[in-house]
Amino acid sequence: MKTILYIHGMGGGADSRIPSVLNGWFRKHRRDIRVVVRTYDFHPDRAAEQIRAWYEELQPALVIGESLGANHALALYGRRSPGCGATALRGSRESDPSGGMLPRSAASPQPANALPPLLLVSPALNAPKFLYALRLATRIPAVHRWINRIYKPREGRRQALDFAPETLTAWGAYRSVADFAIANGRPQEPGHRRPEGAFPEGSKSPHLQGQGAPALKEEQSKPYAFFGRRDHYRRYGVVSVKKWRRTFGPGTFEIYDGTHFMEETYLRKRLIPAILERI
Repeated sequence: MKTILYIHGMGGGADSRIPSVLNGWFRKHRRDIRVVVRTYDFHPDRAAEQIRAWYEELQPALVIGESLGANHALALYGRRSPGCGATALRGSRESDPSGGMLPRSAASPQPANALPPLLLVSPALNAPKFLYALRLATRIPAVHRWINRIYKPREGRRQALDFAPETLTAWGAYRSVADFAIANGRPQEPGHRRPEGAFPEGSKSPHLQGQGAPALKEEQSKPYAFFGRRDHYRRYGVVSVKKWRRTFGPGTFEIYDGTHFMEETYLRKRLIPAILERI
């Protein structure tokens, strides 16, 4: 049995629509594949520990990250990238580029041939920045209650959302982890400038020095993303095709004529074939 670890978006959970549709299709057409999706904490530090534990438990053949969950998937991808070696982080939360999310001593990652492919649906790479920007406003109790009411998840086995200032502040530190993961997983291409910190000599942080991007197999070196042409989050910059292209280069994404939430027709025509090509 091959396992896909599905990391849902904000307010999603064990009964989210996309993984449910995928499991229904696989039960009918490919009984050797299953999609596992579990509800994780909205606080990014606690979520990272949960997702890391699930990864170790399941040893998935493929990882899929959706929307805000794409940040967790990319961070997982960066931490597991071969060539990082054991990480020893010291100092305060302010001096730690991971904001305390990475463990103080991390085991060496899996070898290159064990790193699973990564697919992302509507990756909201700028969402941590927007969440962090809300931290001061939510110190006002009325604003805190108002935002919690607006983004209240639907009934079911869904992620509980509490936009507490402490949680939103933690998302600010998490941005650095996601950015490092992107830099660490980015392939080396002639004329393709890396984000700051990808090269040991270019890093301003002592914790990132010596952790240049590894040489991965071609099929593993680039995460692949799907963007909806009518994704309303693109208007606000939460989802940015431009940022994705600048980071990973051309040929690492495609645009379907749908919304942020990938309608079933595109799941069948786009996402499922991509899964079958990689698993």
